Amino acid sequence: MGRGSRGSFHDIPGQLLLPLEPARQGLEPSPFERDAWRRGEDKVFFALLPGAAMAGSIFAFAEEERRRSQLDGIPRPARVLHVSLNHVGTSSALPPEVLARASQAASTVAIARFELTFDQLQSFKSEKRRPVVLLCGEGLAQLTALRAAIGEALLRQGLAQGFDTRAVPHMTLLYDTKSFADVALEAPIVMPVTDFVLVRSLYGKAEYQELGRWALR
Repeated sequence: MGRGSRGSFHDIPGQLLLPLEPARQGLEPSPFERDAWRRGEDKVFFALLPGAAMAGSIFAFAEEERRRSQLDGIPRPARVLHVSLNHVGTSSALPPEVLARASQAASTVAIARFELTFDQLQSFKSEKRRPVVLLCGEGLAQLTALRAAIGEALLRQGLAQGFDTRAVPHMTLLYDTKSFADVALEAPIVMPVTDFVLVRSLYGKAEYQELGRWALR
């Protein structure tokens, strides 16, 4: 679905839409990953991951937008599309005890399920390659509450809350040297949020390793 498509698409169980993913060559890490990757380290963080059908649909949207806007960047594979929540640290510096505390913190989070609506496409400003991202409107308050709840739970376990209140929640689709004006999507992307995940972003790979998953109420 593109900017001018009618209606919206949801993550419907049984609806499988998984376009072929591009080769890993040319893919870039997120800024969060890049800081650790400069040191040759993995990153561990909590995130929202779309279901398989939703991830495939968003990947297809990114491909369509790339063609429409004549962008050179390669869309991120469906398997690594995500919305970052709270950072835990770099895996090389994380003893098992820290991962255990982070998991214990996650198990105490009591937030109701909600829907996150991505209704805007934006090119973030950057000195080099610009992230092309989806921004959320409806559901942002619940997302903020989830991130705060995880942060408070981490603090109770003696860990840092792991997020910057100034950070804008988003989902990165690709990186490009070009910029464009903000686009309001006529067909918003609605992602059901039923759980959150602790993942390890593997150094030098477009691949995440799932360390734990917790259902929302």
